[in-house]
Amino acid sequence: MPSPVTISITLFLLTFLHEDVAIVTGSYFISRNELPISLAYVFLYLGIVSGDVILYLLGMAARRLPWAQKLLIHDKVTNFRQRLDDNLIYSILMVRLVPGLLAPTFLACGWFRLSFRVFLSTTMAAAAVYLVIMLALMLMFGEALLHVLGEWGWVLLLGFILVKTLFGMRSAARRRLRGAVTTDIDTGGIFKGLPQLSPGQRKIAPAERLPAWIFYAPVVLFWLIQAMRYRSLTLPTIANPCMKAGGLWGESKSELMKVLQGDLKEWLANYVTVQIQRNDVNRDQVFATLQERMHENGFQYPLVLKPDVGWQGYGVRKIENDMQLRKYLQAFPLGETLIAQEVISWPGEAGIYYIRMPNESTGTVTSLTFRYFPHVIGDGVSTVRKLILQDPRTRFKHYLHFGINSRHLGLPSELLNSIPMIGEVVRLSFIGSIRTGGLYQDASAYITPTLNDCIAQIAHALPEFYIGRFDVRFSSVESLQQGKQFKIIEINGAGSEPIHIWDPATPLTHAYRELFRYQSTLFKIAEQNRRRGYKPDSLLAFLRLTLDYGHLLKRYPASS
Repeated sequence: MPSPVTISITLFLLTFLHEDVAIVTGSYFISRNELPISLAYVFLYLGIVSGDVILYLLGMAARRLPWAQKLLIHDKVTNFRQRLDDNLIYSILMVRLVPGLLAPTFLACGWFRLSFRVFLSTTMAAAAVYLVIMLALMLMFGEALLHVLGEWGWVLLLGFILVKTLFGMRSAARRRLRGAVTTDIDTGGIFKGLPQLSPGQRKIAPAERLPAWIFYAPVVLFWLIQAMRYRSLTLPTIANPCMKAGGLWGESKSELMKVLQGDLKEWLANYVTVQIQRNDVNRDQVFATLQERMHENGFQYPLVLKPDVGWQGYGVRKIENDMQLRKYLQAFPLGETLIAQEVISWPGEAGIYYIRMPNESTGTVTSLTFRYFPHVIGDGVSTVRKLILQDPRTRFKHYLHFGINSRHLGLPSELLNSIPMIGEVVRLSFIGSIRTGGLYQDASAYITPTLNDCIAQIAHALPEFYIGRFDVRFSSVESLQQGKQFKIIEINGAGSEPIHIWDPATPLTHAYRELFRYQSTLFKIAEQNRRRGYKPDSLLAFLRLTLDYGHLLKRYPASS
């Protein structure tokens, strides 16, 4: 007969394979008086807690080890973030009672770098209570079965646990299979390479439902509080001292991009700029100049035309031919500069937010957000128009897709009245801005040290650039994490947002907490720059810039 120490060590190791099997085995030896209950409890407890900690550490390790990430991190893990942020302790306590949730939850805790101290203390308390209850139940049922079936009672109890586990695994596999089929249809070819969307992720964010003047009222109030603290209403205009108004608004996109030369230029989507002269009423010269520069830079139709000074995709349009180009140029305001950019065919689009304090040598990527273009999925029966009205998310912006709003072209009537095949994905807008119903997904969990270093290197090449967002197109999530196969399509200054706040899974309180945190950082950066000798814009100059900027946006051609 094995010694109590040998049995105890075996129970410890058995918890790593299956906790409930280890508990049943321990109960068996306790009932036979071959193992003291105190010794069994200690080794089972140590094994359970050790297993929990290992899962947490594996989740952390997956951020740095691509093979571990591919093996361990799946949709069930990444979808736990908001639940854990809001109810970390409650989630850790409850997952032991719900089959199949413990491993992904604890992996998610490590993957999202949630507080290890809170995790460890909570899981230790939960394991202690859980083990007492389970041992009591197993001993009670085991004794009852022993009187009826003899030793076979324990075999039957152990078999029940194993069969329950097996069916749980098969059920989970079927759920994953169903999810895979659903999301393959949902994303189609447009979002290939991006994390798959589930129907539950196509909700409308709480922040989206509020009119802008209501949503931003607390943000303006917080700005005024910060302004009183730092004794300047316009201090953030020197957050990025080499950009107009620090990049709050009105900055030139091309002025930022043209700084990236040499090896860094490979990260930029190919582009050219041209200015519409105030006396060029028919725009023939602009057309000829633009065609010549496109030819010199080796790109052709289709292309993207956008204002050099822009916001939320206003004036951004995909151009397929000469006729569309002439029509766009004719509508573009005199005296302004536009950017012609190649269309990047890679399926992924993301906003990467970067921050560096002036007294730091390198900065940090603090936010990563995936952007999904507005779309509907065909059912083989309904027209595109009907599909738009059936989906709460697309119905929310239907007036843009129907071309009712003069600031956006909308879809042609032939497409609106067409009936897509079952599973066919119909893209509703070329731009994926939140203004047109683009769906944003918080992807901060996908930030890697490699991506961080790559973006920091690019940002460091921009003169006095401390806070802003890089909008990029990329081939796949894996390539982006490795700092490969992505192109910058736009660089935004201090006025840009960490757009993960528009994720439908983000509670309104969390969105405000994030905005307040970023605004506080914005003032801190500007204060350090003021101490370095930079002077904020005067309030009058800033107000004049704001008014001019608002008027300019209204003059742009409709987006597509």
